[in-house]
Amino acid sequence: MQSSLSLPSPDAVSRMLRDLLGKQVVVKRVSPTISVTTHIARYVDDAGGPSALCACDITLASSMGAALALIPSRVAVEAARRGELSPEMLDNLHEVLNVASALFLGAHVHLAEVVVVRRPDVSAGWRSRLDLEVGVAGYDGGHLALMVDPA
Repeated sequence: MQSSLSLPSPDAVSRMLRDLLGKQVVVKRVSPTISVTTHIARYVDDAGGPSALCACDITLASSMGAALALIPSRVAVEAARRGELSPEMLDNLHEVLNVASALFLGAHVHLAEVVVVRRPDVSAGWRSRLDLEVGVAGYDGGHLALMVDPA
């Protein structure tokens, strides 16, 4: 079934993150990459069907999870080095990814879950993908991938 969702523009992603995190955010389109550890948000439509994914590498996940609550960047760097977010940072990341559901255009979707995978092939089964390098002022940047239109 063809999805009615569209991918957002890089500018829309930048504005959403800037407004939510209260920090300058720089976003640029990049080629798809695969991270060793990735946090994946799975979004569903009102009927519970798969609608979209948002994947971020561990560096960006820790930076966004820290920036939302003004946790020092050194704590985010250490979490990324360990490959695991603290419970507070994971809750904060969940909130960022929940708000990110508004980025997908064309239909209502909501966050179903956030999972951590190692060596993911997140693009399998998705027809449309937007890959971005995201920098959050004062924190390390990382990779974000948005996908819609499940095969």
